[in-house]
Amino acid sequence: MVPSSIPAGALSESRSTFFRQGGWMTLATVGSGAAMTLVHSFAARPLGPEEYATVGTLLRILLFLAIPGAGLQVLFAQQAAAAGTEGLGGLARITRTTLGLVTAGWLVVALAVLGEREWIQQTLKLNQTAILWPTLGAAWASLALPLFSGLVQGRERFGTLGMVSLANGFGRLGAIVALVVVAQGKSTSAMWAAFVGLAAAAGVAAWGSRDVWLAKGTDTALGPVLKRLGPFTLSAGCLLVLSQSDVIFLTATLPAGTAASVQLGSHYLPASTIGFAMTQFTVPLALVMFPKIARSFARSEKSDALQLALTGTALVGGVAALAATLLPKLPLQILYLRSPANWAAAPLVPWCAWAMLSFALANLIVGDRMARADFRFLPWAVALTAGFLATLGWLAPQLPAWEAASAYRAVVGTIGGFNLALLAAVHCSTRRPPVTESPQDLR
Repeated sequence: MVPSSIPAGALSESRSTFFRQGGWMTLATVGSGAAMTLVHSFAARPLGPEEYATVGTLLRILLFLAIPGAGLQVLFAQQAAAAGTEGLGGLARITRTTLGLVTAGWLVVALAVLGEREWIQQTLKLNQTAILWPTLGAAWASLALPLFSGLVQGRERFGTLGMVSLANGFGRLGAIVALVVVAQGKSTSAMWAAFVGLAAAAGVAAWGSRDVWLAKGTDTALGPVLKRLGPFTLSAGCLLVLSQSDVIFLTATLPAGTAASVQLGSHYLPASTIGFAMTQFTVPLALVMFPKIARSFARSEKSDALQLALTGTALVGGVAALAATLLPKLPLQILYLRSPANWAAAPLVPWCAWAMLSFALANLIVGDRMARADFRFLPWAVALTAGFLATLGWLAPQLPAWEAASAYRAVVGTIGGFNLALLAAVHCSTRRPPVTESPQDLR
């Protein structure tokens, strides 16, 4: 229902602006996704299944190392959206201080990783510990990128935000061609390519938000702002665990040399990549939605951004999941044109597609709640995440004895079930009257 306080002309303009910005972000995401597709296409065959699986595992680990970064993007997008011109001085001081704290924390983690590099090598079945250097570099870029991207997103500079996505995709593609295809490097070179892409994206985001974080700082209480980082980070962490832990779990669980372990890079990871790609097609609407809701809430205004984002995501995601069900081999043939062995993952593609659709819809509702600093969904998300990890722990000792296809289906089915439960939980948690901070507290 359209709020009566919003004039019809303003609503039409709002919808037009929303979908125009969402359209650009979708084009940028598709362009970046196409570059990432070529990364996989170029890298899979020269790396081979085992080295390719190693890279896939480390990239998923980067997502978990970037859990604080995900919370930072949400926090700074909200702060940048709520801050007017007069509030930029305080936001600049908070940004610079937080970047220093993030870097210090990263240094502690990096020293711990390097100190335990032999154990990490054995656990993740790495061929050499040198691969940890580009992985750590990419981890720092993964933490800096969302901070600057949050500023760009919150100020609704979607032109720049699209260029950030393109810089990541094409920066990584160029580095893969140079380091893996031309120089014939292996998994370590592929991780250097990931670092190049992330560093390029962070550079674009930092340049695009320089007027914010380089502004003259003013005295601002840092504590109340960083206090919100905990719920934001915990929320983002739950979402990442429920959507991105499958490859890491399988890599650590399946004994080396078993059929399921050997086939992981060709029979499971490609299908999981297709599912992840689906979320990337729906992310643009979430990116556009969040600052609009945060700004409207800070100003005590109404917004239909969530409704628009849910409608667009359901339509685009539903069509994509249906296409993946009817033609499961087609996306694999496009993504892995030069690696026909990876087409064997086709039976898992529909499972991954539908699992990620429910996740994408839940992610939108969670984004709406976080924009309003309403964390009623968080206890449900934490409980489901704990249940998910417990289920994986129950499966872990059993999977090595199963045939590869059954083990893979059990894991992706578990992900799909818990993502569907997450969607139901976050929807039900919004049915009660909200108890949130006042809009003025978000400024």
